[in-house]
Amino acid sequence: MKYMEIDVELIALGAVIVNHNQIDRWKLRATDFANVVNRHVFEIVEEHHRRGESITQGMIEAMVDADEMADDEFTVRQQIRFAVSFGIQHSTPGTGERLREIAAKRAVNQVGYDLRHGAIGDQSAEAMLESVKDNLERIVDRASNDDSFEMLGDVGAEIVQDIMDGVVPEEIFTGSQQLTRRLGGYQPGELIIIAGRPSMGKSMVAQSLGLQMAKKGIGVVMFSLEMSAKELGYRSLSDLMWTSQERLSYQNIRNRDLNDNQVDLLGQAGAHLQTLPFVVDDRAGLSLDEIGFEIRKHKQRMARTKTPLKVVFVDHIGHVKPSDRYKGNKTNEVGEVSAGLLKLAKDLDITIVGLCQLNRGPESREEKRPSLADLRNSGDIEQDANTVMFVYRDAYYIERQNFDDEREKTAALDQHRNKLEILIAKNRRGSTETVHLFCDPACNVIRDIERPRA
Repeated sequence: MKYMEIDVELIALGAVIVNHNQIDRWKLRATDFANVVNRHVFEIVEEHHRRGESITQGMIEAMVDADEMADDEFTVRQQIRFAVSFGIQHSTPGTGERLREIAAKRAVNQVGYDLRHGAIGDQSAEAMLESVKDNLERIVDRASNDDSFEMLGDVGAEIVQDIMDGVVPEEIFTGSQQLTRRLGGYQPGELIIIAGRPSMGKSMVAQSLGLQMAKKGIGVVMFSLEMSAKELGYRSLSDLMWTSQERLSYQNIRNRDLNDNQVDLLGQAGAHLQTLPFVVDDRAGLSLDEIGFEIRKHKQRMARTKTPLKVVFVDHIGHVKPSDRYKGNKTNEVGEVSAGLLKLAKDLDITIVGLCQLNRGPESREEKRPSLADLRNSGDIEQDANTVMFVYRDAYYIERQNFDDEREKTAALDQHRNKLEILIAKNRRGSTETVHLFCDPACNVIRDIERPRA
């Protein structure tokens, strides 16, 4: 059995030991566990749960031969303790479904094994086919996502109970106080889209706000499918050095154009950057499966450092490698990627922020601010996303506009150079409006506009 399968079994088993109700919530059975020790422990917990009794980790250890070797490395007691630790740290709403899927694949492999060996015996071909059909039907029924629905009354009762218990919905800081207030923060299980034309500031928004999240102790992973990690490093150092009185562009850092004082400040920024829970993966052409695998790996690693992974940026979704299902159909390929990212967000209980490059639609009209109509040729992004935001800067167009008087252009640029708009075009949890932020593109900086600060 693969390590990842054992890992999922331990996570699910630990979650069940800590909270017996997960047995019903995830529709688990003992046969979902391939490991003999895991299956035996699950049977003990399930038996007590069916009788309406609770059983603790210590009681389980007392009921089994805890000092017996579970495998070549660990005793049964150690395996149970690993399971509880894994369950507490890594369990997500999608854990049960993942375990059932692994169990279904294992059952399909067994059907294939039985079919190959049955062909050698005396059983007729018709009987073999009938047996295979029955077995596969049972596997399909078992593997179906039968926990994908809930009774609305149960959901309402859970909300009421949470309110009575004083449980407040999780609100993940977006990197901007203004944006957090407008959106109610990011929520686990959501797909957020930040879209815009090239050079409008999408990557700047993602990276700068991501750094502000990391400063608050929020675990962040960025899949930079276009820009190198070193380039992101230059920009991050410039951002961290920035204050409303002091600035050093990332171009100056790249060109080593610094004075002695700036070198000292750069060293402090570098030391600060090393302490932040911000991970960058700059490999090009990653597929959805590869991104999902890496997120799970980072989620486990960050959990061990007591800094849970909350937000993942994908810059940008047009560079995610699609499957061959819609080969050549760009619209459907992008739709497949957006749907896959939403599923990952739900399965892993995190927020995924996908950056999206818009077509030339805004360039051909007088009003350059983008709208949802500009996403219509980008697959099902609008339908999949919980929130869609557009990045817009007047300065971008002023720089490219012809003026009769160059002084007018300079004055217009001075007025708009540090202004950036986040147009909230879709918001399932609130209103749609425009958030005005401070930006310094040369330093890759985004700040709340009321009081620009470091």
